[in-house]
Amino acid sequence: MKLSDFIFRYPTGHFKDGICRVRLFLNTQQECCVVLTDLERENTSTSIQNATQSLVERLKEVGHLLPGSRVFLHEPAHWFSSDAFWEIDPDCPSEIDHWRKAPAAELLQTLGCVKREFSTRLKQDKRLYTEVLRAQAQIDPDRRLGCPEPPEITRRRLELWENRVTKAELEHLVQMGAGEQELARLIKRDLSLLSEVYAHPEDEYIAFSELPIGDGGRVDFAVFSGCSWMKVTLIEIKGADFPLATQSGYRKFNHQIDIARTQLQERQYHIIQHHRDFHDRMHALRSQVEGGARPHNALLGPYGHLRVDPCKELSIYYIIIGGRTVDDEKEGALRYQNEIQLPKLHVESWDTFLRKLRRT
Repeated sequence: MKLSDFIFRYPTGHFKDGICRVRLFLNTQQECCVVLTDLERENTSTSIQNATQSLVERLKEVGHLLPGSRVFLHEPAHWFSSDAFWEIDPDCPSEIDHWRKAPAAELLQTLGCVKREFSTRLKQDKRLYTEVLRAQAQIDPDRRLGCPEPPEITRRRLELWENRVTKAELEHLVQMGAGEQELARLIKRDLSLLSEVYAHPEDEYIAFSELPIGDGGRVDFAVFSGCSWMKVTLIEIKGADFPLATQSGYRKFNHQIDIARTQLQERQYHIIQHHRDFHDRMHALRSQVEGGARPHNALLGPYGHLRVDPCKELSIYYIIIGGRTVDDEKEGALRYQNEIQLPKLHVESWDTFLRKLRRT
């Protein structure tokens, strides 16, 4: 049962305080549960993951966190990823090694609430979003006015813009039914086509082509992004010369998608078998690019670095882009069925990918 739901201001040790969403629950075992939701771009300072100690201490001071309470961190879903939850120890909240990944189904059962509680976005709740705007105005009155960014970031942003591949160029190839190699050549000219869809925050990314994984294995493309936890998105593409799903009842994906899925599952198996080595190699690769190297056709976003912690686990996602949409509703149901079985593997057609591109 939910007791309260509000926006909370907390100290971060930086110049500005941060804000997050706090939900208090009392479950059937009479346990008090506290869920702390990161507000991401609406936050005025560092994320809750990087300020757990001061946030938890402040909650205790004002009486929102009682002895014996269970505390959960909540990272909201993005384009294709699911909501992520961690249970932390309120007595030593900054000890990352003690954090436990909490499956969504388990958390909902613990809290005694329905899925809609976490699927509803902040801006859909007028009361809460009004609280957010009020807190932002108190902490940083000039936030909505914007502020000048460092000239090197502006310069890099303009450079990327001048060398961009337009949406119309990609759309033309898709409409012509281009094959995999032709589409790959276009994307390699401007890897920001992929980062625009899969990177978050949007200006903090590193994109690669032909990224090696395992002994002789590789993925077509990869995008590194994220804040605190580094998000590694591994991407396989296929051509736009076939329908995404078979035409006999839309019961399965085209065999080209199945081939891509097998390729990604092989990469996934290697990553699971060599988890620590893969983690270290990806962060070493990130450091090389941030230091000026450009392995695997690396493209560095405007900010020039990722605000991620190499001591934290990677969030790894797998994407397949291929085929054309014929019946969006039926194919959407097929993609959903696929993601139930493989929750971090997302399939989409070139049509759905193009819809997500914001550029002209």
